[in-house]
Amino acid sequence: MANTTFWREWKSKLEEEKQLADQARMLKQILPDIDTSLFLSGDADYIKRVVFSFVDSVKLEKKHILKEAVKIAETYGLQRTEVFLSHIRAYILVFFRCKLLICSFVSDI
Repeated sequence: MANTTFWREWKSKLEEEKQLADQARMLKQILPDIDTSLFLSGDADYIKRVVFSFVDSVKLEKKHILKEAVKIAETYGLQRTEVFLSHIRAYILVFFRCKLLICSFVSDI
């Protein structure tokens, strides 16, 4: 009986470790520079910084990342609306920067 319990607990622990490894792999594919152990530990401040930094990267890299950002946010306890607002804010900033560049270019002519 004790032997059966041992193997059941061992299998459960192994499945949990596999799930964590899968999550870490998925996170590293989307966010290659993160500290996965800190992220998976549930550090809310770190998770928030990483996700919002990821959303802000749209300004620099022109990625379509909202779907991935929302998935990560929901999985790790962030509000979906916060991610949407951060994403919208990033696009608004890009729009106004482009508008300022265009206006300054046109005024120079």
